[in-house]
Amino acid sequence: MNADGTGIKQVTDMVGNEHAPSWSPDGAQIVFSSNRGGQRQLWIMNADGSDQRPLTDPSFEAWDPVWVKYPDS
Repeated sequence: MNADGTGIKQVTDMVGNEHAPSWSPDGAQIVFSSNRGGQRQLWIMNADGSDQRPLTDPSFEAWDPVWVKYPDS
């Protein structure tokens, strides 16, 4: 959505329980937690909702992702 609250757009199809979205520092991608594959995994997609794909290994659960940008050294 826009900063003023207009232009709301759903970017996931809610196949599972999806939560904890976190924007990349450059605003190009969103990482989120979903159980759409049966257990909680981290997924990543482009900011417009395209190219959704799993990010973590399905042999263990993962949730509540957070992007971190370290200051330049």
